[in-house]
Amino acid sequence: MLETSKSMKVKNPAAVLSNEDGTFEVTSPTGDVFCVTCQKGVGMTFSRLEDAPRARASASWQIRRQANSKIVAFPRNPAA
Repeated sequence: MLETSKSMKVKNPAAVLSNEDGTFEVTSPTGDVFCVTCQKGVGMTFSRLEDAPRARASASWQIRRQANSKIVAFPRNPAA
């Protein structure tokens, strides 16, 4: 499990994040930055935060945890 504010370099971020809960900042090898929200066993969503400012020569993706997930479940048909 990746701790909040710690970062790691990986070749395949989907493989690493598929078993995580939380929100992550993921930087591509070209420098594009994405916000990725993961829920273990359910899936992940992402949005681009910023385009690459300049060409980068990295072969790795960088992942940094922003926050842990706090999922609250509500009943679908609450009693009236």
